[in-house]
Amino acid sequence: DALTGLWTKRHFLEHLETEFNYHRRVKKPLSVIMCDLDHFKKINDNYGHLGGDLVLKELGGMILNVLRRGDSVGRYGGEEIIFFLRETPLPGAKVFSERLRMLVENHPFIFEGKKIPATISIGVATCTEDNYSTMHELIKAADEFLYKAKQTGRNKVVALH
Repeated sequence: DALTGLWTKRHFLEHLETEFNYHRRVKKPLSVIMCDLDHFKKINDNYGHLGGDLVLKELGGMILNVLRRGDSVGRYGGEEIIFFLRETPLPGAKVFSERLRMLVENHPFIFEGKKIPATISIGVATCTEDNYSTMHELIKAADEFLYKAKQTGRNKVVALH
């Protein structure tokens, strides 16, 4: 993705399919994380699309700085980001997600001399053995947890447990 430096949705999904099939075969956990900038429309309304673009660009850079080698991230939609974490059980994915959430919340996004407050909501789902039969089910679960995070106050991580 030209703006964020992350993989495009198509490229990410191609790699996730390979990873998902591998992890199911070897029976190792694979976590998928969906995150979304909270109130992104307000950011665009208050700071213009250039301000929104700055937040997305800096978010992409922050993510690439904290991502482990072998894990992957892509821009899924306008301000939605999707990750997969190899061989990462749910507790580890939740720790990573909470660290990322706090990093974004505390980051000074500065546009034209003004600080843009930004937070993210995150949904986490983990494939362990046979609990998800397709990668699309795994993505859907992470997306549903993201939706719960947004419904219950935003700026939080939501997962099954």
